[in-house]
Amino acid sequence: MRSGGRRPIPPALVKHVWKPGESGNPGGRTIAHSECQRLAREASPKAIMRLIELVDSDDERVALLASEKVLERAWGKPKDSSSPSAKIRWTR
Repeated sequence: MRSGGRRPIPPALVKHVWKPGESGNPGGRTIAHSECQRLAREASPKAIMRLIELVDSDDERVALLASEKVLERAWGKPKDSSSPSAKIRWTR
């Protein structure tokens, strides 16, 4: 029987537990990652302007995808309606 109602921690897991003051990512973000992120953020105004242009595309598939991406960036992605917490009950 377990003492105190807790399961024992497997030895393999104990071996890999971080010590106080240790980090799970001691190297942190690399300079390359930070530079890539900076370049992408600098290009984002140009990218969003191109998406807005594509909203008026003659190809309906392109216009739909561009519209969805613009809306997601402006308002966030819609919540998954299949999850119980996302269901709204409308009453009068």
